[in-house]
Amino acid sequence: WVGGGGQAKAKLPEGRYGAKVAYGLATGSGEFTLGTDKVEKTIALDAGTIVAEAQQAPNGPPVGDAFFGVFQKTSAGREELGRSSGAPALFHLNAGDYSLFASAGTATLEASVKVIAGKVSVVRMPLSLGNLEIKAFAKDGSPDLVAAWHRVSPAVSDPKNAIPVLRISGSSPRLQLPAGSYRLE
Repeated sequence: WVGGGGQAKAKLPEGRYGAKVAYGLATGSGEFTLGTDKVEKTIALDAGTIVAEAQQAPNGPPVGDAFFGVFQKTSAGREELGRSSGAPALFHLNAGDYSLFASAGTATLEASVKVIAGKVSVVRMPLSLGNLEIKAFAKDGSPDLVAAWHRVSPAVSDPKNAIPVLRISGSSPRLQLPAGSYRLE
């Protein structure tokens, strides 16, 4: 039998049963035996919630196109539990220690988060992003924009060895890049 909601009720024949419950990424399970008497089984999820928000800078405006992932440490390294591109991202998890990852464009940030049962942990992740708008004109002084390919690379002493961070086309693309120095071609 599969059901949903906060309280599940079912009529089952006598016997031994296992129950698995989930709320978001939080899970729990239990076993019980049914006889002729009514049985009520409570399974505590020990769950809390992470509300993740990406910001352009500390206490700055939100980043609308951020992507989040939540991980838990394992004996083999770490396991990805879930992803979200919601704004804000919500993760319902069992109490414990987790790693939260945020990215937008080429900017990334990871933070440790402790989830406490019954509590909401709001995590604001400043990605230290700057805004860049590129305008390509047919010639110097012309008001006419033209579609062109652009390459953004880290500013290095020898531009021939610079690996592009991204390539983009358009007459006036807008980008968010991590704080730093860049070369535009």
